[in-house]
Amino acid sequence: MEITPQQVELLNAKIPHHFLWDGFWIDSFKKKTLNISAAFDKIYSRDFMLVYKGVTFFNLPLWWRDTWIKLPFMQLATGEEFLTQFPNENIKNKSIIKWQLIGFGKENEIENFYIV
Repeated sequence: MEITPQQVELLNAKIPHHFLWDGFWIDSFKKKTLNISAAFDKIYSRDFMLVYKGVTFFNLPLWWRDTWIKLPFMQLATGEEFLTQFPNENIKNKSIIKWQLIGFGKENEIENFYIV
């Protein structure tokens, strides 16, 4: 199933920025289903669970803070953009979600992470 720009826009609108003090983390990846959790305080609960099905590639870190994200949270990326960085990956006609994290690798530098 392809992800539409409207679906990405809706998700971005529902996730509050600078509220999730414990940030985001990879909760699990089983049978091509990637679960990403997000919380204000993950000891007590999860505020959000993002579920991506049919995932064949992702390079997200194990966790990241919501203050490290270049807004909007998620963006649709093109196959051409993705393949310039990962030319050996077979993406077929899958949707590609891009997360841009600021200062994750180097201070104030934007680094792209993808989910296919």
